[in-house]
Amino acid sequence: MKCTSALLLLLMILLLRLYTGSAELTLHAPQNVYAGEPTNITCTAGVRDFKHNSAPRIVISVGNGCTELQNKQHKPEEFNGHYQVQLAITCRNGTHSIYCYSNGKDKVDKINLKVVKKPKIITEPRNITIEVGLPVTLTCFVEGDPNHYWVGWMSRNSIIQQGQQHSISQSPSFKLTNGTMHYLTVHSIKVSGKYECKVYS
Repeated sequence: MKCTSALLLLLMILLLRLYTGSAELTLHAPQNVYAGEPTNITCTAGVRDFKHNSAPRIVISVGNGCTELQNKQHKPEEFNGHYQVQLAITCRNGTHSIYCYSNGKDKVDKINLKVVKKPKIITEPRNITIEVGLPVTLTCFVEGDPNHYWVGWMSRNSIIQQGQQHSISQSPSFKLTNGTMHYLTVHSIKVSGKYECKVYS
């Protein structure tokens, strides 16, 4: 009898949770977020609020280091069987806590959003004159976190790669207080032309 009562109580609890539609939340943010640039934060709920026959109330909350770019958050929109809310924000450089709540903080999700400076080339390769067939080392000085970008070297609108046209090697980059120096050594220059570095996120 006691076992039957316990099973009935458990069943009632499960039905009550299904009825109230307690939404599981998931926060999403882009992989690379740059200081001062707009970015969209998305919060997704996986269960409909059956009690009120409507979408669950979802709110995204940001800390002091970030600013909302819209005065009012949009109502949840249905997307592939889920409900989601988007919020456009800008943030200062650093790590910021982003929260998502549903139905009066019934469910909470949190992410730590790392915001970095957008990489920028400070010093481009300088002009060099050498004889055909000799090696040359090109330098490119970039501001930003090297974990969030990579440098590609270009010649004649194409990325320089190891092959018949070029014999190359990249030396380890050198980290300075205000940026990172990147090196490319072309072991045998065969043709003259324009060589440039480009930064990719």
